Amino acid sequence: MVEIKPIRKISGELVTSIGSKQLDFQHSNLDDLFDKFVIFIDGSPNTVRTYRTSLKQWFIYMKEKGITHPDPDTVRQYREFLKASGKKPTTIQNYIVAVKRFFEWTEEEQLYPNIARYVKGAKIGKNFKKDYLTSKQAKKVLQDIDQSTLIGKRNYAMLALMLTMGLRTIEVSRANIEDIRTSGDATVLYVQGKGHIEKMRW
Repeated sequence: MVEIKPIRKISGELVTSIGSKQLDFQHSNLDDLFDKFVIFIDGSPNTVRTYRTSLKQWFIYMKEKGITHPDPDTVRQYREFLKASGKKPTTIQNYIVAVKRFFEWTEEEQLYPNIARYVKGAKIGKNFKKDYLTSKQAKKVLQDIDQSTLIGKRNYAMLALMLTMGLRTIEVSRANIEDIRTSGDATVLYVQGKGHIEKMRW
């Protein structure tokens, strides 16, 4: 059980301390902190890269604001800052999730209290959804591709896979010729999906 000491006040700023090992985010080795945090999240290389990018924005924000000991209000102000800077709700949500996960780890390691525990992310509308192509639009996209060239044939094959199989852009771009294999009477494509290291049958 982590013992969180009462909030104390330093230079007019409210600070929550945890034991005697409170971090100073202006003087700590952030790269070293992140490397230890990576072990905690135990994610794929893509997941780690996403967390690194998201947390980098948080650390830049604190540095620019001169914040050494953030509290829950700091996280809320950061969320509002992201909104004001024009970030999409889904992007803000990802950034806040990264901050929440980071402080889960700092509390578990008794480095800093989980100041983001009760901070909500961005509101994403219930009607939020990505636009999709109608069958007529999809057909026109394929018809407009010049298949007289090798690149055109490749582009047609990639788009056809995305439209008919629901593959993501990253999954198609990672696919190679040798990933097309025969399984019994069927021809299958092995793809490397989001968050996966190995390619799997599709």
